[in-house]
Amino acid sequence: MVELDKSNEMEIKEFKSEVVNFSGIVFKQCTREFQNHSLSPGSSIGTPKGTASMGYRATRFNTDGFVTAGHAYNTGDPAYYNNTLIGSCDFSIQGGSVDAAFISITNFSIVPNNGNLTGEEYNIWAGDNVTKLGETIAQSEGYITSTNANVNADGIYYTDMGEATYLSAFGDSGGPVYLTDSKKVIGIHKGSTAFTSIFVKVDNIASKLNAHFN
Repeated sequence: MVELDKSNEMEIKEFKSEVVNFSGIVFKQCTREFQNHSLSPGSSIGTPKGTASMGYRATRFNTDGFVTAGHAYNTGDPAYYNNTLIGSCDFSIQGGSVDAAFISITNFSIVPNNGNLTGEEYNIWAGDNVTKLGETIAQSEGYITSTNANVNADGIYYTDMGEATYLSAFGDSGGPVYLTDSKKVIGIHKGSTAFTSIFVKVDNIASKLNAHFN
């Protein structure tokens, strides 16, 4: 099942053309609501490189902000929401077991929230049912196929990645991946291979980026 922000004929046709055309996909209107003037998990955020997705609200060294994809921001880059400057990237990591960045909020009229997410979960297993939120494919479900995948992305080697069958597209990078039943975050979406999607595990984000779900 794939939920789209606008599940109309035009959006479905574009999805099939740009992402994947598979007869088994069921399209639904996304029921997730975004709060006005508030960032939610999966919200579209602006970067100097284009767009990405908010992961989850977090705290890093007593600073409030949120986690997103490291390849979307360099350290010091500005961050935008609805074309409004909301903060900057305090720290970005690409390589090893982490592709993640922490965005600190400096515009306090924009308040990040965690929606229905309930916390972090470090213990995950192949076969666990998961859901990914993002700006392009608003919501997609799948299951974990590996908890220690190694991938090479744009010449950067990554280890200890999670791998799952949820669908993803350009712009979904940084969006949260969580256990479908408990709503606990297990990571953020990184990218995709020919057949699966890759996510950065939340325990590696916590230990390397020093950013914790809040």
